[in-house]
Amino acid sequence: PKLEHSEVNKLYQLEKEAMQAYRAGDYAKAFEKLSITAPQGLKQSQFYMAYLYLKGQHVQMSMRTGMGWLGVAKESGRKEMLELFDGLYSKFNAAQQQAVDAEVEKYISEYGMQAQNVVCKKRKKVGRKRMLLECIKVPVSIEYEIHKQPNPMVLY
Repeated sequence: PKLEHSEVNKLYQLEKEAMQAYRAGDYAKAFEKLSITAPQGLKQSQFYMAYLYLKGQHVQMSMRTGMGWLGVAKESGRKEMLELFDGLYSKFNAAQQQAVDAEVEKYISEYGMQAQNVVCKKRKKVGRKRMLLECIKVPVSIEYEIHKQPNPMVLY
């Protein structure tokens, strides 16, 4: 799904609203908005969608679905996503891990960075010592510029 710049901006606004709803405990509203943004590859949305399923907030609890969303979210390399995934995964037996692996593979092929034109990059924020990891959905209007570069990170 290739989106124009204005459509990508709308997704980020929806994601912001979803985060606000989640933090306010309005899981129904959060789920409604995350159902739009998470499949579009927005990593924070995928992370929160995982939480909804892992905790059974507004949805029936599902470790498989939650781990699918968490597995695709951790593509970003964000520490908290990796740690949560690894911590939960280590508690599963071999058969459960195999099921989770298959689910994560499915989610990545459908909602992952490559499938959804998402690029993640570490950068230093002005006035901060820590590196900040940012993931952005690339609008179709600049996709050509990215793909003609030998390294897509060059633009960022």
